[in-house]
Amino acid sequence: MKKLIASWVLVVVVLCNASVAQAEWRYELSTDDFTDEKIHAAWNYGSRSSLGQRSFAAASCKGESLSAYFYFGEFITNKQGVMGAQFRIADEDPDSYDLPAFPIFGNFDTEGTTFIVADSIADTILKMMYFSGYDSNPSEKWKIKQLKLRISNYKGTQLTREFPLDSAKEAIGKVFEACNYKPE
Repeated sequence: MKKLIASWVLVVVVLCNASVAQAEWRYELSTDDFTDEKIHAAWNYGSRSSLGQRSFAAASCKGESLSAYFYFGEFITNKQGVMGAQFRIADEDPDSYDLPAFPIFGNFDTEGTTFIVADSIADTILKMMYFSGYDSNPSEKWKIKQLKLRISNYKGTQLTREFPLDSAKEAIGKVFEACNYKPE
């Protein structure tokens, strides 16, 4: 129940700020209204859904638990339980992928629009985003510009969302610090 409340608090914070288009990752600190626990979150908008809704990616820390959220902007499934997706950190040029796509497993929120990963899987994904993202100096040419996430919806149609990694290192770094997590 606590994770569900924390998930919705995070979704509300991001959606309330959705009127301003961002290119950079943001860091926000909020408080769970029910438990008074601090929630540290880093987020950024991604590509639009077929319905025109902006997607977003978020990293959050509550207590010492890391989670990653990927809002797709449209209904994907109402199935509960573990679902698979493909995750790739890639350059904008489709012919120059630095890492192959690999499967990840997570759950969907009760609305069926947000893919949620936690624990060691969130650790791995957020660490890759952290080390791939630009900090304030984007001149390092080996840095990768975006994250891609692909998942099949209830019709079997594959949906892909892209999330920029510009300034991800700084924002996700603050979430790691709040969780006493040392990426290596």
